[in-house]
Amino acid sequence: MNKAAFALFATVYGLNNNVPVYGAYPGWTDGLGKTGISVEIYFDLLCSDSQEQNPIWNQVLASPWLDGTVADQVFWHYTPYPLPYHIHAFQVS
Repeated sequence: MNKAAFALFATVYGLNNNVPVYGAYPGWTDGLGKTGISVEIYFDLLCSDSQEQNPIWNQVLASPWLDGTVADQVFWHYTPYPLPYHIHAFQVS
């Protein structure tokens, strides 16, 4: 296959997609981390299972622990993790 044919094939079939490559941590951190404990949470924004667990996590964060709430005592690192079988999950993340 010559170069022109390959370039046309790559354009038509999406081989030169525009996938961003992160230069830094792709998520965000929340909490005060008074105890030095870090918890990494991976989630998919389009996943129904992730959405169903959100009220439970909010309840965990608000529950009392030591001198405050769990949210005050722990560093929470949230990382979007698009699953390949959720359509458009990467673009949303």
